[in-house]
Amino acid sequence: MLVTSRPLRYNKRMAKRRKNPYAVALGRKGGLKGGPARAANLTPEQRSESARSAVLARWAKERASENARNKKNDKTSGVRRSRD
Repeated sequence: MLVTSRPLRYNKRMAKRRKNPYAVALGRKGGLKGGPARAANLTPEQRSESARSAVLARWAKERASENARNKKNDKTSGVRRSRD
């Protein structure tokens, strides 16, 4: 389920294009097999390394958004203070 803060807008071209239900079912069938099949072919060390890189990527993304938020809320940005 997709949750957004604003309602989705559809243009006329999007309304005219319909997905082929057979192609959707076929793609979903393959998608459901992908992760478990890949994990079955990896060694425990490879799975661990893959999980570690995924965690680091998620944390890097979180830190980047947190830094951007802090920079945006920083009132003293660009202001030099003299030492008294």
